[in-house]
Amino acid sequence: MSATVIPASAYVSHMPELPELEALRLQLGPRLEGRLVTAVDVNPKSGHLLRYPPDSFAEELPYRKFTRTWRRGKHLVFDLKLARGGELRHLAINPMLGGRFQLAGPDTKAPATRVFSLRLDGGDELRYLDFRDMGRIYWTADPAADVLAWREMGPEATCSATRRSWPASATRTRTRSCGRRSCCRCAGARR
Repeated sequence: MSATVIPASAYVSHMPELPELEALRLQLGPRLEGRLVTAVDVNPKSGHLLRYPPDSFAEELPYRKFTRTWRRGKHLVFDLKLARGGELRHLAINPMLGGRFQLAGPDTKAPATRVFSLRLDGGDELRYLDFRDMGRIYWTADPAADVLAWREMGPEATCSATRRSWPASATRTRTRSCGRRSCCRCAGARR
């Protein structure tokens, strides 16, 4: 397993989850793209974290392929499309404080904190675990309509084009400059 190094300058935000979510996206994305979901198991004790009926969730995900893994704000988003073509849907997960992802082999015992498991072709399972029961899981065709506060989210913290066009007052929280060019607030103060 090879690790991808993400430069520290990519994290110019006060969102502590950003480095973890970007690392997850980089690690899970290539391992999931093109893989087929063959079965879904929802833990009845944790199904309340789904913002979708658990039975429908378990029925609709099988026979879908992962097409893309991306991040929007504090959400890790998996795009899934029916294997024979059809509607694209999104599995958007905000792991909050206690959410974790586990890509495990078929013989690995599932932890008690498992919310759901997606069995993949080849036998592996993608599991979402949440030991604090705080995560938010959305299964949707339109995240802007169904995911809370999606439309109100500001610009992406890692987007350099957004940082150039965003007003300096929106990125600056203190008046004194630290003098580093890599600091978003200080770069904005020199405009």
